[in-house]
Amino acid sequence: MCAWALVTARRSIVSMVDVMDPSTRGAHDAYHRLVRAGSSSLTACFFALAKLVVALVPDPSRVTLYLDDTLFHRNGPKVEGAGSWRDALRSTRKRVVFARGLNLVVLTVGLQLRLPGMTISIPVNLRLHRKDGPTMLALAAEMSTELAGWFSSTRFVLCGDGAYVTLASNHLERTEVVSHMRRDAALYEAPPSRTKCAPGQRRAYASTQRCSSLRPLQAARRWRSTGGATR
Repeated sequence: MCAWALVTARRSIVSMVDVMDPSTRGAHDAYHRLVRAGSSSLTACFFALAKLVVALVPDPSRVTLYLDDTLFHRNGPKVEGAGSWRDALRSTRKRVVFARGLNLVVLTVGLQLRLPGMTISIPVNLRLHRKDGPTMLALAAEMSTELAGWFSSTRFVLCGDGAYVTLASNHLERTEVVSHMRRDAALYEAPPSRTKCAPGQRRAYASTQRCSSLRPLQAARRWRSTGGATR
């Protein structure tokens, strides 16, 4: 894994073996056999990485997480899960650009560096979003629940954009969701719990009566503008 991260050339087995420590690397054909016939677990890899990253947080009892989806430009007939997705970097308000690749939902841990104002995010979990698979919200909730199971005594602050604001209603374990929404958003109470014998489709809202809007809250508080965003 270290050789994969350090190699500057094409990430082939030969290139990775070249940057390994000569005193610790094994036989050349052993790495070819490992990739060809070995077994791996991405969950175990992220679990080991998450333990190392959380240990670097100044207060391990409260960890800040960042959540977003990204398009990994990799396509081809043998790339499983590839599809056509909206490219957020090249799209504008008037023009939407689509590109083919892997749509990844990534969960990261924010680390504050010693330099003031310098924050980096290290991925600790990842899910592949497919056209016919679970939604990005379901994948995000699954990753958050998995991370909470890894650290039973840690509380999390999950930050995401408006696409993940409804995670606040999922009651994630020991997780506080921070996001943004429109001030004229239609808010409703959560629907009642569905019993096993209840027929028909589950209701989306508790009732047709909307909750109060965010406009009175906006008028009652003092907001300040920071970099074009109102807080």
